[in-house]
Amino acid sequence: MTSLSTQLKKLKKAPTRALAVERDYSSLLFNKKEAGSYDKDDFYKIGLAGLAGMKKLDDNFDTYLPELFEKKLIKFNRAIISKEENTEWDKKIEKMLLLLSPYFHHQCCREVLEWFIHKFQIHSYNAEALFLTFLPFHSINSFGRLYIF
Repeated sequence: MTSLSTQLKKLKKAPTRALAVERDYSSLLFNKKEAGSYDKDDFYKIGLAGLAGMKKLDDNFDTYLPELFEKKLIKFNRAIISKEENTEWDKKIEKMLLLLSPYFHHQCCREVLEWFIHKFQIHSYNAEALFLTFLPFHSINSFGRLYIF
């Protein structure tokens, strides 16, 4: 199979929303207009700030899954990687969601989730895990914002 046909096959399988020409303004922290004013670097910085806050709350965040916050991920596009690679990312993300789950009421947790929404499209690729993980917080306004995308 040629390289082009392999790439086209990957694109055919990718979720339509992730490949949309129009930019995705899904956000846990901001309305669409505000989210549209931020770029990839801004969301990365928000995620790092959230991670720094989480490290103050729980030492486990100091060493846990640092690859989810590597600077090179700013240009990462989950929609064009293989199914196997997506499965690996799912495992890493779902582990991190479980680690974050007790802290959903903290702003720093929601900042980490904001990075995950923009970089890993967790609201599309990991919707079920996202819902089940944070279901205990169903009475918090932020929980409702997770599902209005």
